[in-house]
Amino acid sequence: MSVPTDMMGESSGTYLYNSDSDDCLTMCDCMRGLRLRCNTLGCVPKASCHSPSGATYGHQAPAYIAFRDECLCFSGNFICPKPPPDHFRLREDVVGVFLFLGFSKLEENILRRYTNETVNEDAGARLQELISPRDTLQTRCHLVLYHSVDENLIFQASFIPEKPDHSGNGSRISYAMLWEEKKECGPLLQSLAYRIRNRDFSVISQPTLSLIKVAHVEVHLPPEPRSGARSSRATSSTSSSISLKFVFVCLVQLLHWTAVASS
Repeated sequence: MSVPTDMMGESSGTYLYNSDSDDCLTMCDCMRGLRLRCNTLGCVPKASCHSPSGATYGHQAPAYIAFRDECLCFSGNFICPKPPPDHFRLREDVVGVFLFLGFSKLEENILRRYTNETVNEDAGARLQELISPRDTLQTRCHLVLYHSVDENLIFQASFIPEKPDHSGNGSRISYAMLWEEKKECGPLLQSLAYRIRNRDFSVISQPTLSLIKVAHVEVHLPPEPRSGARSSRATSSTSSSISLKFVFVCLVQLLHWTAVASS
């Protein structure tokens, strides 16, 4: 078994090391005297995967699956950020910033005997810690579990504005607020997805998060409202008013000259 090269402090807790060489889950502790103690919890079989198009992928090989984004062949099964479209698919009218995650149920079954945790129940709070600034542990973006199915989790970024709307229109989200949500939360989730895909130590140092293999971010915004619509209506109304006044003046003058001619 290869030894992790990432640094961790003495007595800083337990973390999971997933060795690419033997495909085994290894739990490690930093003991007194800076001595690393690791125990192998279990291994997964190195089985290949077969795509719907008939292509074969080796264990831990990347693969693109239609409607499911960049996937990973893992122990005979494709782990993808998105679930199969016949299991779940975001409606076209849904708006927001979404984080799609795919994890290994095989590894979860091995690990939960030691941690008593599941990705579905425990990953959200730990992911929130990763997107919060280290100095304040506060952010205006909060992850809310939108949907879960099989080996997939979908989180939506819930955005808290600096000035909450107390006008009674809180249920009606404006386009400006959605744009602010994209600007504030989009980069945070993109950075988080990058760390997950690249097996960053901040991810694999937490056993439950280390089970997440793939990640993808999508931003869904409604069509931008036409800013000139209201001004166009106002201009049209003003033009109509001017035209009516002009017709009225002409009619008065015509009646006046008719009366003069008759006399």
